[in-house]
Amino acid sequence: MTQLHNVQDAIKQAIDGGYDEATAKEAFDTGTEYAIFLDPLFWQALGKARGWPYMTTANIKGLKVEELDWHFFAEEWFETRMSNGDETKFWESLP
Repeated sequence: MTQLHNVQDAIKQAIDGGYDEATAKEAFDTGTEYAIFLDPLFWQALGKARGWPYMTTANIKGLKVEELDWHFFAEEWFETRMSNGDETKFWESLP
C-alpha cells in the first residue's frame, strides 16, 4: 500500500476508493479542505482504498482495539488535529 504523507495524498486515495471527486474539488476550491474529514464517506472510501477491514482486532499503542475500522482512524485524526499533533506522522502511520 502506498504510504500517505499529507492531506492531498489521503484525499486522492479516498477518491480512488470511491469518494466523490467533485466534493473534494469544491472543498479545495473554497479553502475548506479540512471539512472533508467531517464526512464519514471520506473515511469509508479511504478505508476501502487502503484495504482496512470493516472490523478486526488489533494491538495499537499497547491497547487491544476490538473494532478497528474507519471510525478508529477518524477519531485518531481528530485527536491529532485538536491537540496540534503531527499530521504528517498521523498519515504516515495509517495501515
